[in-house]
Amino acid sequence: MSKLTLTIHDRERSKEAKAILNGLIKFNAGLNGHSDWGWLFVKLLWVSDEHRGAGLGKKLMQKAEAEAKKRKCTNIWLDTFAFQAPKFYEKLGYRKFGELANYPKGYKRFFYTKKVRR
Repeated sequence: MSKLTLTIHDRERSKEAKAILNGLIKFNAGLNGHSDWGWLFVKLLWVSDEHRGAGLGKKLMQKAEAEAKKRKCTNIWLDTFAFQAPKFYEKLGYRKFGELANYPKGYKRFFYTKKVRR
């Protein structure tokens, strides 16, 4: 397994965002999000097939939660599709607060939240 690095930026940088959005061609795992109004939004979480099952997704989410606390956020929110990772987020303590049926057609989109500080 290749060495992974974690980089945190205060502003979304197009180079990293593009890499995550395009399947992280040069990277093995990544998370992209932003914080405002006391909330951290996880926009994208991606782990390559080669690295799935090794706990990297969980580690990335834990790093996001730590960053949320550092930024004085009280909550995190994210969305995922029924065919993606709802069980993954539920195992990490995220609570579903909404869903859209037929988005995309024949599937559901779920919205999750987790309190990270009181």
